Amino acid sequence: MLTMRYLLAYYSGTTSQWRCLDTNLLPQQIDRAEDLAAALENAPMIALSWMLERRPFGSYQATVDGKSDECVMVYELEPTAASPLGNGTDYVGPWLEMFMQTNEPIGTIALGAGKPISKEAAIGALAVSQHMV
Repeated sequence: MLTMRYLLAYYSGTTSQWRCLDTNLLPQQIDRAEDLAAALENAPMIALSWMLERRPFGSYQATVDGKSDECVMVYELEPTAASPLGNGTDYVGPWLEMFMQTNEPIGTIALGAGKPISKEAAIGALAVSQHMV
C-alpha cells in the first residue's frame, strides 16, 4: 500500500511569502489527509522551520474558502514522484506560485493563534529552513 503524500502551503506574514512542505519530510507515515495535523504536531521542529513560528494545528477540512494565513492549504502529490522541492535548499517561490495556480487544494488545516518563541529559536529555525524550502 502506498503512503499518501501532500504538499502543504502556508502564507507566512513574517516573511511575506508562501512557504511549502512536502510531507515526505515528516517522520510519520501519512495514510490520509485527516492525519496531517497530528503528524505536524508530532514533528514540532520541522513545522517550526517550515512556518517560522509556532501555531497550533486545527483539524483537516475537505473544503477551501480561499487562501489566507489562517490556514494551511493541502494539495495532493503523487506518492512515488520525485520531490518537487528538489533537495530542499533551492528557492522554489516561482514554482510554488505556478503550482498553486494550476492545482486545486483538496482541503485546509486551520491554524490557531501564533505562539511567541524566543529569538534564538527563531534564528535557529530560519537557519534550518534554508535547507527545507
